[in-house]
Formats: sequence, C-alpha cells, structure tokens
Amino acid sequence: MLVQGQVRDLLDHLRKCSSSGIGHQESFEVDAVAIRARIQVSLTHDHLQRYVSLNWQSSGGGAFAILPLPSPFAPLPAGFPSKPPDLIPLARSHSGPVLDTDWSPFNDSVVASAGEDGKAMIWKVETGAFDGWGQDGWEPQDFYPVARIDVSPRRVGHVLFHPTANNVLATSTGDHVVKLWDLANPESPKSVLGGHGDAIQSLTFNPWGNLLVTTCRDRKIRIFDPRAGGDPVRVGEGHGGIKDSTVSAVKEENAKLTAELREARAQIRNLELQVETVRANARKAVALLDS
Repeated sequence: MLVQGQVRDLLDHLRKCSSSGIGHQESFEVDAVAIRARIQVSLTHDHLQRYVSLNWQSSGGGAFAILPLPSPFAPLPAGFPSKPPDLIPLARSHSGPVLDTDWSPFNDSVVASAGEDGKAMIWKVETGAFDGWGQDGWEPQDFYPVARIDVSPRRVGHVLFHPTANNVLATSTGDHVVKLWDLANPESPKSVLGGHGDAIQSLTFNPWGNLLVTTCRDRKIRIFDPRAGGDPVRVGEGHGGIKDSTVSAVKEENAKLTAELREARAQIRNLELQVETVRANARKAVALLDS
C-alpha cells in the first residue's frame, strides 16, 4: 500500500496532467521499498479517462489500485480531496503480481489486467464507487472481476484493448505469443500471433486496428495482421542497445509503417546532453585561456 505522502504526490501529478489540455500523455513512476506504481494517463479528443490504475504490491496475491481522474475541461469537482484517504480501493483476485492494465476505449469504467498468474481479468467500476471520496467516514470498497480469462500457464505480460472493435482484447504471454480474445466468448482465443524468438516487450495497434506491432527481446520489430493470425507479415530490425524497446505509436505515412521506439528517443536525448556537456566544457576552457 502506498503511504499517504506518496499518494498525495500522485494526486498532485494527476491535477497537473488534467490541466495541461488535450493530447497530453504522461507517465509517472514512484519507487520505494516494495512499491512500484505506474500511472498512465491518456487524453484524446474522443476519449477521456475517468479513472487511473496503478500496479500495486500487496500481500496475499496481486492487486492494482483504481483512483478517479478529474476532467481537464472543468474545475475540480466540489469535495475533490487535496489530502488522500488513508486507505485506497484495490482490485484484487490475481494470485500473482499484476503486470499491466488497460482501460477500454469504448467504456471508461472497464479495465483489463494481466498477471503473473497467467490470467487476464476484466473489471468494471460501478457508478457511485467513489461517492464521498475523501470525506470523513468514507470507506473504500475493493473491486472484484466481472470476467476471468485463462490465457496461459505462464505469465501474461501485457493487455491491450482493440482501438476500433469493442470487446476485443490482446494479451502477450510468457510463451512468446500474442492472443486476441472476444470478451463475449472468452473460452479460447480468436487469433494467435507467433514467430517471436524471445520475450515480448511491448505491443500496440495502429489507430484502425488492422495492424499490430510488437517489440521483442530478440531486437526485432514484428508487424501482424491480427485478423489473419499466425506469423508476422513483416519483420524488421529493432533497437540494438541493451535496454528494452517499447512501441509507443504506429503511423502510416506515404504507405510506410513507422514504429516509434521510446528507447531510440531516449538515446537521442542522451546524445544531445553529451553534446551540450562538450560545449559547456569548451566554453569553460576558452574562459580559462582568456583569463
């Protein structure tokens, strides 16, 4: 459970995100003893999240927290707490740590979770779940899943809702495949995407959902047709560094598919810092010579 000061920092960060306007995308990490929480906030023209989810380390199995998110287009609602409650509502049922969560683009009260226990779960935040939040006497009520999917005997590393098809969910597994599920009939996957040589590090759909891109520990980028299933339609070289690569966006420009890798952007920023350091040292050297 996060201590009160850390939750206050998260709430302050959410307020800054919510006041920054449309199109803002932010990640925030808190590291402490036995704590690793990650908030992902996505604000677009068509869809505004009402809640955020935070992976949570708790005793007795896996859990994640759910907190309300203020609208960026209105003042903070009356009674929105500046001081967080001592207890936070948790979504419990995974028998191992929760590794990922994703909110549905079709219903901002529905969230999927992936766990070390090889399961994906679907959760729904009922109307009124946060009525009176932050007020004296408010008591949190834990959340419980409305659906469970036995994805794999191994860990489920990622969950991702399809951007244009309702009730379609993608999961990545520890046996190096991506499975697509119809949540109306989750007994077996509707499509399985293979061909990965190692652990899958990230996955994302293009905006129309007719392509899915993955990055892998084998340093390859793979492009799939999720409707066809099977092996990728194209394989390309990914980032060659030792750090993990993450696909953050997929665009089609002049019929050419581009996968933007956060790791590549980070290396560019590091290079810019190194150049600036060299320039600063050169200026100091010139100043010493002039003196």
